[in-house]
Amino acid sequence: MSSSHAHETGGETELASGNAGAPAAAESGRLLRPSKGQAPAKGQVSFDASAALLLRERARSWRERVPLVVDSELMFSVAGEDLQAVKALQHEVEAQRVAITRPLNEALRAVNALFRAPKQFLEEAEAMLKRAMLAYTAAERERLEAERSEAQQRQCEEQARLAGEQRELEATAREDEHAAQEAQARANDAARSGDLDMAAKERASAAEYSQRAASSWTKAQELVQQAEEGQVVTYAGALAATTRLEGISERTTYAAQVTDLRQLVCAVAAGQAPLECLQADEKFLGAQARALRRTGQLYPGVDVSAERSLAASRPATLLRAAQMTAFGGTLEGLPAQLTR
Repeated sequence: MSSSHAHETGGETELASGNAGAPAAAESGRLLRPSKGQAPAKGQVSFDASAALLLRERARSWRERVPLVVDSELMFSVAGEDLQAVKALQHEVEAQRVAITRPLNEALRAVNALFRAPKQFLEEAEAMLKRAMLAYTAAERERLEAERSEAQQRQCEEQARLAGEQRELEATAREDEHAAQEAQARANDAARSGDLDMAAKERASAAEYSQRAASSWTKAQELVQQAEEGQVVTYAGALAATTRLEGISERTTYAAQVTDLRQLVCAVAAGQAPLECLQADEKFLGAQARALRRTGQLYPGVDVSAERSLAASRPATLLRAAQMTAFGGTLEGLPAQLTR
């Protein structure tokens, strides 16, 4: 008995030797058997490898055989018989392999079926929770965006109000400055004419207008500073972060979708998109080549090539296989013309 590990590959099970002495035993054809009372190790299965070892030796005889030189109808016929014998042995090897792997694959399918329902339930629960959490974060983003838009609208309105007040103050300041200049001019005229009382009165009026103008300019500058400070505070308050949990993070995945294939092809031809955007459909082109059944150009940039091969099937009776069996799976003792 030879112990082997069972590995899952693509939903099926393959066997890998679990005994360091197995390869040597296979080379010599000896059959490994566990010690009396020895049970397979955990994660291993036991199977009878005797048939597989015999098939291995028979297959090795074909690999190590000197290749035939097909130079006549007779040798072509001999090679055909050999090919059919090889195909028959391939089917026999595959049957032995399947006899060992079928129970393992059936057990694997049973285990997968056993856990399919809980896995599906948990996947559905996971998807449900993720949908709910993504819906909440999306609603939060919409809420924050709405708050930001409202804050921006209020800011624009406030900016417009402050700008209007600033213009009014600046206009008032310019009027007061003009009035102060006129009062100062009248004071100068009154002083030249000798009317000192009128000159003093006009100078006082000019000073008052100048003071009022300076006050208006100061208030206008304060409004400008207030508008700038209000803008910074408004945006800082609107851009808030969404709720975060430890071990859970939200990510955005971007995917491309072709909406107009002809337009994409034209873009590639014009150099506006890289050639990697397009991929030849080899399945479609292969079907076209098989339907055309000739070599040469299929389309611009697409050539058809032809490759010949042989197909061999298992005959009902195989003289060559019977001869090999009679000689113990080797070619010793066969006629010379059949072993060249």
